[in-house]
Amino acid sequence: ESDRLKTAFLHNISHEIRTPMNAIVGFTSLMNSPDLSEETRKQYIDIVYQSSSQLLSIITDIVDISNIESGHSRINISNISINKVLKNIFKQYTYRASYANLNFKYSTGLEDNISVIACDETKLMQVLSNLLDNAFKFTKYGSVEFGYSVVPCFLEFYVKDSGIGIPIEFFDRIFDRFYQVEDPSVRHGGTGLGLSICKAYVEQMGGKIWLESKPGEGTTFYFSVPYIPNPDELPRGTTEDESEVKPITSGSIILVAEDDDINYLLLKEIVESMGLSTMRARNGVEAVDKAIQLRETDLILMDIKMPIMDGFEATAKIKSLRPVIKIIAITAYTQDSDKEKIMLSGFSDYVSKPVDRNKLVKLLMKYLATTK
Repeated sequence: ESDRLKTAFLHNISHEIRTPMNAIVGFTSLMNSPDLSEETRKQYIDIVYQSSSQLLSIITDIVDISNIESGHSRINISNISINKVLKNIFKQYTYRASYANLNFKYSTGLEDNISVIACDETKLMQVLSNLLDNAFKFTKYGSVEFGYSVVPCFLEFYVKDSGIGIPIEFFDRIFDRFYQVEDPSVRHGGTGLGLSICKAYVEQMGGKIWLESKPGEGTTFYFSVPYIPNPDELPRGTTEDESEVKPITSGSIILVAEDDDINYLLLKEIVESMGLSTMRARNGVEAVDKAIQLRETDLILMDIKMPIMDGFEATAKIKSLRPVIKIIAITAYTQDSDKEKIMLSGFSDYVSKPVDRNKLVKLLMKYLATTK
């Protein structure tokens, strides 16, 4: 049975990867058409972006389940504002809800000023995101909502939809790896890994996950995490209005350490669109030399994996001579252990590949504003 499920999984993965890749390649080539209207071009760009996000989600699921099975997935506890986490997730899915014409809302069980808890923020957000992805995928009409309430010793989260529902006979197996509830008349897509990843992460955080559902009447997933309040220590940025942007000095010089030409071009376009200047280093040795020789450099974007000298060693050498310069890691490593290593190695922050333009812009504004 295990072999059969894994074989079906590999076939499914091949289909799931080729489907968004087909859209990416196809619509990218169509955008070269000279008689394309601006509205159609924007539509094609949106399709390429959504397909890329779908492809990234598939890759993330495969890596996550591999780390879970190998025992390399670890919990990283920090103080987080749970209400801020939910607010950010709500913002991320608002456009999707509007596009699908679904009523979308969320609720919190604590006031903002006492919503700081000790939890693994990354894993909590991934569980909620996976459950919301499923809710939107299987809900064509009605509503999707999520939130949490306080119960003895735990926060109890929920994600509720008015979608197709799940028969009770599948409740016990729905969290199994590679397993999907099949409907031969409709193809919804997916790897069959999302709920098994949710279950593993919730249990790692010390909670449990369960569901209530009836076919045709929607589904509600519940999960719990230990309630460890810490109102005396607010996480950085909890009270800051994210809409407020501090001014930065136009013409600031950013050193971009990146060996790949395409990745460098992307970073260069993002940086220079902000009115900033760039210099390039093609490896860690060049990055060290330019950072030391050119003292007018305001900030460094440092790729982690480079030839001759990697980003970790280059950062250590630069920091030993210029301890106050801000260095942001640009990395394809996305596991919690990798992020922990980055933050302990002298970097001010990091951005994961594929680079989120909005996140990079916010970080540049943040660190350039504080260095000027």
